[in-house]
Amino acid sequence: MVKLLKFDIKESKGNLEEIVYLLEDEEWGQYYRVVKLLRLLRTPRELSQIETLLEMHRDVVASFKQFTKARLILLAAYSRRMGLIWTYGVAVWSYNLEEAEKWAEELFTALKAVIRGTYRQIVYRDLTIEEATETMRILRESDSVIALAGLPEPRDSYSRSPAKGYMIGVRMIEMVEEIVRGLVTEDKEFIYQVQAQPVQPIHNLPKLLFFFKLFS
Repeated sequence: MVKLLKFDIKESKGNLEEIVYLLEDEEWGQYYRVVKLLRLLRTPRELSQIETLLEMHRDVVASFKQFTKARLILLAAYSRRMGLIWTYGVAVWSYNLEEAEKWAEELFTALKAVIRGTYRQIVYRDLTIEEATETMRILRESDSVIALAGLPEPRDSYSRSPAKGYMIGVRMIEMVEEIVRGLVTEDKEFIYQVQAQPVQPIHNLPKLLFFFKLFS
């Protein structure tokens, strides 16, 4: 079980510099996680749907396979006061805070370069302290959560019947969009978050065998 011991929101000129978490795990002990986020302001029409944002997430993940201590984060926060805030960023863990901050900064710079190179029409900026604080408020005040773990890869169609469960495909992503739109319509504050972390192929084998048995 992971415990949050404390966190610190660091700012620079009114913008979020980073969020530093001190966590404790029963097996791994205490360690730091440094999170850096940018806000997506405008995307081309073809990138306006969650499906394509997840595909973008997959493309960027493929560029970061060698960084096993890093997680890529796609986060949407709906605030009644500020509306829907789409953010994208990295999270890096280490037992040493300076090392975590160093790698987070380097990977964050690389992330922005990948986005600019692959999706040139996307407009983004630094997340403001106000936006970051509002996102953290919603996280702290949320009284329910649903967490899913797997090997996500957006596809153009699903290959199994609903009776056996959907693969990650069009219908799954449509369901996510419907949930997000429904919550916004009902004026429910929420956080929708996708985290991706590179895993060595040998560690994926048990999961692949589990899903093969489940859907066969």
